[in-house]
Amino acid sequence: MQIELPGYKIKSILGKGGMATVYLAIQESFEREVALKVMSPDLLADDNFGERFLREAKIVSRLVHPNIVSVYDVGIHNGYYFLSMEYVPGKDLTHKRLDLSLLDRLRVVKEIARALDFAGKKGYVHRDVKPENIMLHEEDGRAVLMDFGIARPSDTASGMTQVGIAIGTPHYMSPEQAKGLSVDPRSDLYSLGVVLFLLVTGAVPYDGESAVVVGIMHISEDIPCLPPYLEVFQPIIDKIMAKNPERRYQTGAEFIAALDAIPAHVLASVAEASTRETTDDKTFPKPIKVVERKAKRHETNELAHNNTIVARSEDRIVRHNSNPPKKSNSNGGWLALSLIIAVAATSFYFQEDIKQRWQEYFVAKIDVPVIDKPALVAPTIQSESKSAIQPEPQVSTAQSTNTEPPANTAQSTTIEQPAVDAQPTFMEQIKVLRDSLKQDWRFAPELASIYRKGVNSNNADERQAAQAGLDELQNFYANLIKNSQQENAMSVAQEYANSAEVVFAADEKIAALQDALTALNIAKAANEQLQKAALQQQQQQQKQKELSQLKQKQQNIEQDLLNTAKVQQAAGKLIAPSGDNALKTYRELLAQNAQHSAARAGVIAVENLVVKRIDQLISEEKFTDASAELVNARESFPQSKALLGLSMDLEHAIADKVPTVSRLLVTSNEVNKLAQQDPSIAAERIIYIGFEYRNFKGDASVLQAILYDGSRSLQIAQVPVVINGSSGLKFFRIEQPVTGFADGGYNIDLLFEQQALISTKFSVKK
Repeated sequence: MQIELPGYKIKSILGKGGMATVYLAIQESFEREVALKVMSPDLLADDNFGERFLREAKIVSRLVHPNIVSVYDVGIHNGYYFLSMEYVPGKDLTHKRLDLSLLDRLRVVKEIARALDFAGKKGYVHRDVKPENIMLHEEDGRAVLMDFGIARPSDTASGMTQVGIAIGTPHYMSPEQAKGLSVDPRSDLYSLGVVLFLLVTGAVPYDGESAVVVGIMHISEDIPCLPPYLEVFQPIIDKIMAKNPERRYQTGAEFIAALDAIPAHVLASVAEASTRETTDDKTFPKPIKVVERKAKRHETNELAHNNTIVARSEDRIVRHNSNPPKKSNSNGGWLALSLIIAVAATSFYFQEDIKQRWQEYFVAKIDVPVIDKPALVAPTIQSESKSAIQPEPQVSTAQSTNTEPPANTAQSTTIEQPAVDAQPTFMEQIKVLRDSLKQDWRFAPELASIYRKGVNSNNADERQAAQAGLDELQNFYANLIKNSQQENAMSVAQEYANSAEVVFAADEKIAALQDALTALNIAKAANEQLQKAALQQQQQQQKQKELSQLKQKQQNIEQDLLNTAKVQQAAGKLIAPSGDNALKTYRELLAQNAQHSAARAGVIAVENLVVKRIDQLISEEKFTDASAELVNARESFPQSKALLGLSMDLEHAIADKVPTVSRLLVTSNEVNKLAQQDPSIAAERIIYIGFEYRNFKGDASVLQAILYDGSRSLQIAQVPVVINGSSGLKFFRIEQPVTGFADGGYNIDLLFEQQALISTKFSVKK
């Protein structure tokens, strides 16, 4: 159905989407082509869609930039939301990219980067940068960023997009946008990076069978490596598409600078190589091969075990196992793996000696790389219970043929390793954890977990050792809490207490631990009460001090304003100039203190002085100056009765003294008296004019009658008019003997001494 909007003539449909239809239309007031975007009627029931549509217009109207589409008008008519914007003739980047040279593609990316840089500085995020939203103007090739339909301010506190909901186009979404998190201008730069990837390779970096799959790939998949002939773009792609926004280019200007830094001869070589890599019909580039990163491109940390290589880069970990281990029926390897992961989660950092011992013992038992972490110093555990300790595994000094020597070690030391599927015993597990607990108390929860498993063991020795170990851990926690409390380290003591309450259930707590927790709570309550009282007293004192300072500051401000007003008043700056006058300063002082008596008296004094000055001007017959002063004074003192009386006095004085002309009449016939002006007359070659005049001085005065066309762009005639005496009636005529008076509008002015006395409009219609 063709719609009708006032002021627009729709010519054709340019495009149609789920939200709106875009028409090519003529804006009749300017007779120009525009793109008219009209919301789909199916969406009008939802107020949010209307709000979003109107928001697009408000956003884009603030973004005046050669590479951002311009908005002319927005409105609602008969329930239809419409947006009138710049019509960009041409095609979008999706359809034009194969026709562009490499340099032209880079130019397009830079122009859109400039647009995003401009929008980002204004605080707006486009959130849907993709080739379909980039138009190439057919006349100058300029790239124009379109469709701010889902854009919003980056600092808005309550946007229309809910947290956790991703809006945009999956193939071009940033990781944070795919997660549904809040985004900033760096998200748009990521999307533009995907566009750059497409333009130089012919394919998007991530593709899958569904939008969800593609979104997950943006979040977790590696950044693909470019083919060798495109390696010059790899560092730029890596940075612009970094998963972490902090590692990307922070502005469009930085992105442009990186592209501009590529030497021209390098780009020429890449362009030549790109031509060779396209298919014979020059239509589709050859598909790129996504390869793993080479270690030489990134700082890596490689650990070798059973031909397993782990390469770490800043955005991902790529693991290649050329000889995977055989699957075992035993759960030993998985138990050890779980133990390592649990310990790693319990403590963020390891001492170097703990890390080394952990690696030496467990690398022989499972086929996973050891995770390196920095060190953290922790409290020392109590003396060991012999019932819970077993000797460390025996270490062989012989050179192992199955394991590579550790880095930075002149002579390697290896362990006589049991079978790959061997399970570490209960005693072996607690031995490693107890040794670690001496350095870091955060191993206690994992050690307690191992002890509890031992309590249920069928082995009497293991049960006994487990129970003794749990008792020892309780005493360990109790001592930590007490020692910290004695040192007044209450936050540290509370951290120990929180961990103890998680590790031990209420029915497990022995008296020592329970007493420590009770004492801690009492001490905390007393300490908090003292701190609260001290804080309240400090806050009260600070508040009194601030009030005193504020009062003194306010008094200083008021005195400064009063002094300024007095100086202005003495200088005659009563109500003018607008930014520097006594009245303004007095009122500013009253805004600070409405009861300030000196300021109140100052306002009254200014009004009296203004009234006196205007009255003097009227007495001196300086009517023009008096009139100007009176206008300003009435604006400053709208309720002043004295000024109202002066207005009437000025009118009477002007009427008695100033030459005036009234009752100007224009007719097509000669007259000798004044009548009502007919707006349209039937004049041929002569028009007749009459008027009344008074207050002229001397025996004779000369006026000028000037005739203009209706728009006052053309002066048709100028006639001198001589009047006699101070008052009377005057009739004269203006002739156009050759051309006559054409149909249309006219204006006639009467001037005396270059001052306009009267003016009137009329029209001629034959």
